[in-house]
Amino acid sequence: MAGPNRKQRRANDKRGRKSGDNLRILPARLNGQIAELSVLGGFANHVSANQTGLPTTIAGSLSSMVFAKCCAHARSIAAVSKQSSMFDHHAIMALARMIMEASTMIAYLHDPVDPVEWEFRYILLRLHDTVARIKLMRGFELPADDLKIGREKLRAELEAHPMFLKLAVDRQKRLASGEDMFAIGMRSVATKIMGWNDRQFNGVYTKRRSNDGQRALQLFRAVSLIHQFVAGRGTGGGGVERGGVDHHRTLLTLRRRPRPVLRC
Repeated sequence: MAGPNRKQRRANDKRGRKSGDNLRILPARLNGQIAELSVLGGFANHVSANQTGLPTTIAGSLSSMVFAKCCAHARSIAAVSKQSSMFDHHAIMALARMIMEASTMIAYLHDPVDPVEWEFRYILLRLHDTVARIKLMRGFELPADDLKIGREKLRAELEAHPMFLKLAVDRQKRLASGEDMFAIGMRSVATKIMGWNDRQFNGVYTKRRSNDGQRALQLFRAVSLIHQFVAGRGTGGGGVERGGVDHHRTLLTLRRRPRPVLRC
């Protein structure tokens, strides 16, 4: 699952190297966890492939696509861990968070609810997707008139739905904005439908989300330090040689931060 890609295989052939020479040697504990993830992802992919072509529901077809996303992220974790020169725990955390989100969506789609509530949830999912597409088009300054028409139509369907009318006013406003995709909230899906421990989910998910933000902040700091180094000045006001910030030491600190063992 984490074998070398086509480009790496061609490079190996030219150098007369074996494919395994490119793989990073990981600590035994982490290597075992990656191996377990590979077996799990491979088995899941095999089961999914054997289900191709069978009749299913709308929820089943949607969850099938989300499931493929989970398998792709699991494959990426193995590849990044063993092959990429950019490997660190932040990259793994970002992928793990996406697997958490995707698996939560699969559980939500297969939650056994009555047809009326499913219709409500499906309208909400489509509204959220449409709003996200409009934001994307707006970011590139592209026209989205057809999407806006669709958004208003879906919003009208949502606001007229009996499930919507039972909600509190604040919740109605939130859902009508299209910002939420879960009718009952992601945390409720994770803890009530999937059975995850509430405190553990909050801690792990929040930790992964905060690390995504920290990585961007670290990159910004590193670039700032490089610019200051080139300009010959430190953040403390003095140049590097005059008692300012030791940029070499700081950059090495950023690069050599302790990397905790990932628990998949």
